Order: sequence, then structure tokens, then C-alpha cells
Amino acid sequence: MFASKPRDTAASMMDETTEQADRAMRSTHRAAHDALDSLSQAVNDARLGVSPTIQRLTAQAEALARRSVDAMRDSSLQLRNQADRVSASTMNFIRDEPTKAVLIAAVVGAAVIALASLASRSRDPY
Repeated sequence: MFASKPRDTAASMMDETTEQADRAMRSTHRAAHDALDSLSQAVNDARLGVSPTIQRLTAQAEALARRSVDAMRDSSLQLRNQADRVSASTMNFIRDEPTKAVLIAAVVGAAVIALASLASRSRDPY
């Protein structure tokens, strides 16, 4: 009769310990599940918040690239027009003043040859 009481008490204590362990596991599982849900929601909120920002930045970058291409095209056209004007002006000068044009070309040619000769001497160590 006395022998069954300690056995019952031990079994009862084991059952109670098992129930407490089960409750702790369920509580831990619930807390982990809630934390994952919260993290998932935070990631989703961040993704939704970042997406419009990325789209806006992409649109701004595309607009900047378009403006840059347009500006380069305009600059290229202006340079081409200026080169055409200078070329026409030079042709008119040569047609109107052929003697001066030949003398200027000779002086410029001599200056280029002198500079090239001077540059080659300064590079030559011997």
C-alpha cells in the first residue's frame, strides 16, 4: 500500500513535468511563429516601401541619360556647324587672298617642323 504511493507520486510528477515541457514547447513554437510572421511582414512592408523609390530613381536615371544624350547631340551639331563655318571662311579667305594663304601655310608648316624637331631633340638622351 505504501509502495504504490511513491510510484503514483513519481508518475504524477512525470506527467506534470511532461505537460509543462509540452506547454513550453507550444509556447516557444508560438513565439517563433509570431516572430517569423512579424519578420515576414516587416520584409514585405520594406519591399513595398522600397519598390516605388527604386522605380522613381530608375525613372530619374533614365531621364538624366536622355537629357545627356540630347545635350551631347546638340553640342555635336553645334561643333559641326561651327566647323562648317570655319571651313567656309577659310575657303573664302584662300579664294580672296591666295598669296597670303600660301605664306601663312608656309609659316605654320615651318613652325610645326621646328617644334617637332625641338621635341625630338629633347627626348633624345644622346
